[in-house]
Amino acid sequence: MDMSSPKSRQELEAELACLRSRLHEYEARHAVELETGEAFLRTLSGIDHCQERLRAKDSALCEAQHGLQIALRRYTNLFNHSPIGYFLIDARGFLREANRLGAELLKTLPESLVGKPFVSFLEPEARPAFELHLQNVAAGNSSQIELMLKPAGGALMPIILQTSLMEGEEESVFGPLCLAAALDIQSRKEAERELAERTEQLARSNEDLERFAYVISHDLQEPLRNISNYVQMLARRYKGRLDEDADIFIGFVTEGVARLSNMIRDLLSFSRIGTQTQKIEMIDSGEALKDALANLEAAANEAGAEIHIEAMPPVLADRAQLVSLFQNLLGNALKYRHPQRKPQIRVAAKAVGKHWLFSVSDNGIGIEARQFERLFTLFQRIDPHGNIPGSGIGLAVCKRIVERHGGAIWVESTAGQGSIFHFTLEASP
Repeated sequence: MDMSSPKSRQELEAELACLRSRLHEYEARHAVELETGEAFLRTLSGIDHCQERLRAKDSALCEAQHGLQIALRRYTNLFNHSPIGYFLIDARGFLREANRLGAELLKTLPESLVGKPFVSFLEPEARPAFELHLQNVAAGNSSQIELMLKPAGGALMPIILQTSLMEGEEESVFGPLCLAAALDIQSRKEAERELAERTEQLARSNEDLERFAYVISHDLQEPLRNISNYVQMLARRYKGRLDEDADIFIGFVTEGVARLSNMIRDLLSFSRIGTQTQKIEMIDSGEALKDALANLEAAANEAGAEIHIEAMPPVLADRAQLVSLFQNLLGNALKYRHPQRKPQIRVAAKAVGKHWLFSVSDNGIGIEARQFERLFTLFQRIDPHGNIPGSGIGLAVCKRIVERHGGAIWVESTAGQGSIFHFTLEASP
């Protein structure tokens, strides 16, 4: 048995140093592996967190996508079932999309319209106007135009086209897109034609009625004057020579003739309102009111009336008709005075926008509310029992005069307390 010699001290120290070096190397490698493991665990934790966030974002994205699908279906339904025809038109005037009603207006299917020029569905005379319309819209101005469609195999159809630039849209390869809304106005045009025809017929009828009223009232004056003359002769010659009943009968005839004469005169005035007129111009309403008061001076003195007049403005009016308007309203205030009160009449005016609001108020017998509606129609009396003389035409004349001047007239009243007649006239510039 071979027995080796014992190692020297130096050799043992060398081996010990080598072992220490290997231990340090192992410890360093272990520390690196430990740090790497922790880093790996941290990375795994970060990955888990990212996965959670990705799952949350994926869920939100799915919800958003579902909402977009709902919104798209809603938009598609609204677009296709709208009662207005819609077209998407590019800057060159070519159709890019149309809803169902738009395609029906053009007598074709929506898919077959894509790429076709919109002007090909218009009558030739309307095409230049549409091109200018489209240029105006492409410049950023919303625009409206009335056109005549000429669909293939269809009759001409009037439409109103309202076009505007699509906002928030990226330009396509064809340039900016315009949204055009087309409204079929065929029925409206027919209604306008019918209304124009009826208006013309009504105007002719009114002219005929005015002419008829003028002729009748004018031609009745002469025989009525003859009747009045003969009745007056009878009254002068035979009053007191016949029995008492005869005198009463002659009195009734005289009163009836006078009342009929007044009615015919008023009817003649009414018929002349629309035919025998003066120019509507700037006048002083106060001067017209003075003329009306001068015509009523005797009646006002007899009634002992107090008439208060506020400042009167300049207005656009027919002077003669404004005098007649004031005279009728003031005459009514004197005529329908309260038997137990002294007549108090006030005429005032105040500015309301571009008009003057006039008022003629009194403290007379007043008017019942149920009579307001028929008050301004022909032959309607404030006093239905006939105790107060009148023809029932005066307020109809007032209404017609005010309406000829573009104003309105109405009344406020309380029975037994008095009335206020209001009317408006356009203010002078």
